[in-house]
Amino acid sequence: MRPCYARHPNPIATAGECRLCLLYSIDPRYRALWGETSPVIAAKATYTVRHCKARNVWDWSVTASGMTLASGTEASEEAATEEAKASVEFFAQIGTEKEHDFIAEPSTPTRRDAMAFGHHGDHGDIVYALRSVKQLCDESGCRVPFGLYPRKGTRVTMSKQHADLLLPLLRIQSYISSAEWSVHAHGVRLDAARRFAYRNTEAGKNISEQYRNWLQLPPVDESTPWLRVDRVERVAPVIFNRTPRYRPPSFPWQRIAEANKGRAVFIGSPAEYQAFRAEVSPDIPYHKTADFLEAARVIAGCDLFVGNQSCPRAIAEGLKVAVVVEESHTVPDTHFKRPGAWYGSNASFWVPMLQFPQVARSRASYKDYDARDEQVDSPPTS
Repeated sequence: MRPCYARHPNPIATAGECRLCLLYSIDPRYRALWGETSPVIAAKATYTVRHCKARNVWDWSVTASGMTLASGTEASEEAATEEAKASVEFFAQIGTEKEHDFIAEPSTPTRRDAMAFGHHGDHGDIVYALRSVKQLCDESGCRVPFGLYPRKGTRVTMSKQHADLLLPLLRIQSYISSAEWSVHAHGVRLDAARRFAYRNTEAGKNISEQYRNWLQLPPVDESTPWLRVDRVERVAPVIFNRTPRYRPPSFPWQRIAEANKGRAVFIGSPAEYQAFRAEVSPDIPYHKTADFLEAARVIAGCDLFVGNQSCPRAIAEGLKVAVVVEESHTVPDTHFKRPGAWYGSNASFWVPMLQFPQVARSRASYKDYDARDEQVDSPPTS
């Protein structure tokens, strides 16, 4: 077997090149993956803003020719309208910008760490993308730089302040050589996978699978972690988190909070905690974390994580701790079939692990997934 041209120590060779090299080179076989949304479709983009009374938030979406190009959730109508208009403007510009490919200028790598990856999307999306980055690096035996950069069309612009929340977690991963924020995109731009997924009816798959399919990687064991922490912090047996997005109409949060009073804490932003106190329970204390690395340390030390589809939930998945997920009816795209993961979206959802989190922790260490793990019981009667 000939070595790949970047001389990675353990290449999975394809005609003398490993997959990582094929991604970085402008290979015609991969070129179709980097394209933006069609300019013709993008020129017809329109937006809608709707108030969700059940969650008291404003949902916005940008569509064209029956296809959703972007969507998000904001706390006010003004903020939702502003984000929607910015997305429409972004898609209208596609095809007129000089740089709209999802890969940097071609160059021949000469060092093991010459490849680079980048992303400008939501924090959770980036965490789910890391599974494929780790898979590529494990195959090739190398470490890669990872960049975050701003670009229109996302729910929250990737500003430096926004990036600083995630960069500490990225920098301690064994397969990432460096992680920085820059105003310029560089490397393989992984955010393309999300648009690719929505154009190819893959939106229902879990987000990590969307990246894997886009990069044409082989399947992986869904119980294998792709994140690590530099140290574990045991703050509480149970960690709660709940954000404004992806909330089903009913989920037994009050019962869950009552069952875990005295052994659970809430992590997230102060605004998220105030909403949790008002909507769920004032009896769950708040544990402040400065960034997602601090949050990951706390999550790694718990027996059970309970939350909706958010970045902390993505971190819990990357660490493979036991999770109970408040799953969206419409976008259930964080569903991993593995031991120690339970999903619910209605008031009748209940699993015994919500009362015995130490059992949930041991269940997450099992090697084999059993479909019976997702069998739910009726909630206990008082």
